[in-house]
Amino acid sequence: MEALIGIGRMALSVWAYLGSLLALLLATVRSAGAIRPRSMRLLGRVTMLQIFFTGFQAVLPLTIASVALGVLVLSISLQYLPVDYVQGVASIVIVREVVPLVTAFLIIGRSGTAITIEIATMKLNDELLALEVMGIPFTQFVALPRLVGAVVAFLLLQVYADLFGLLGGYYGSALVDAQLPAYPVADLLQGSCSHARHDVHA
Repeated sequence: MEALIGIGRMALSVWAYLGSLLALLLATVRSAGAIRPRSMRLLGRVTMLQIFFTGFQAVLPLTIASVALGVLVLSISLQYLPVDYVQGVASIVIVREVVPLVTAFLIIGRSGTAITIEIATMKLNDELLALEVMGIPFTQFVALPRLVGAVVAFLLLQVYADLFGLLGGYYGSALVDAQLPAYPVADLLQGSCSHARHDVHA
C-alpha cells in the first residue's frame, strides 16, 4: 500500500512539474504580443547573444559529430546496400533521424544547462526580484529572448549539421575505404533535399 502511495505522489509531482513548465511556456509565448517598441532593441540584443552562444559556439562539436555520423552511415550503407538505395538511407538516417537527435542533445546538454545556471545565478543575486520590483516581466525580458534564440539557433544548426553530415560522410567514406562504390555527390544532396521537402509537406 505504501508503495502505491509513493508511486501516486511521484506521478502527481511529475504532473505538477510538467504543468508548471507548460504554463511558463504559454506565458512566455503570450508575452511576445505585449512587447513595447522601445524594448525591441534590448530584447533583440539579448536574442542575438543567445543565438551566438547557442549556435556559433556549438559549431565545432556539432561538425565533428555530424561528420563522424555521416561517415559511419554512408560507409556501412555503401558496403552492404546497392548504390541506388544509399540516397534514401542517407536522407532517412542522417537528415531525419540521427543528426536532429544529436543536435537536440547538444543544445539541451550545453545551452540548456548554461541557461539554467544563468537564471539560477540571477535568482541567487536577487536580480529576478529586482526585475519584479521594477515591474519588468520575467517571461518577456528573460525567458522570451532565450527561447527564441535557442529555437532559431537549433534550426540553423540543423541545416548546417545535415549538410556537413552528408558532405563529410560522402568524402570521409571515400577516405576510409577506397574500395567503396562511387556515385555523384549531387545525387546524394538532391535525394536528401527531395526527401526533406516531402517530410515538410507531409
